[in-house]
Amino acid sequence: EFAIGNNLHDVEAKWGPAEDKSTFAANYWSHHIRFYYEKNTITGMDDFDPRLQNITWKQIRHKYGKPVSAVEFEGNYYVTYRLHNKLNLIFVFQSSVTNKNPYLELYQVS
Repeated sequence: EFAIGNNLHDVEAKWGPAEDKSTFAANYWSHHIRFYYEKNTITGMDDFDPRLQNITWKQIRHKYGKPVSAVEFEGNYYVTYRLHNKLNLIFVFQSSVTNKNPYLELYQVS
């Protein structure tokens, strides 16, 4: 519904004020999304909808192919793809050490 480059005011007009807001991020917990912004322009997003936890690493790999990078860091597994040579699509999974086909926790676009 909202994309990088949109104005944060458009989100606020549709969803109301952020439930939690700092100088660089607006959290809409009830919508399971965080917008990163600079001068009210959306520069990135995190989607952490609980329904994402039904998606596995194997499903993402089957759909998107080989990632640009895949790293284990602080108990999470970060898998990065490039979109149109300008945006990063980062899938954050549970640790791959304990589960070879982990479930998705959230994804980020930046």
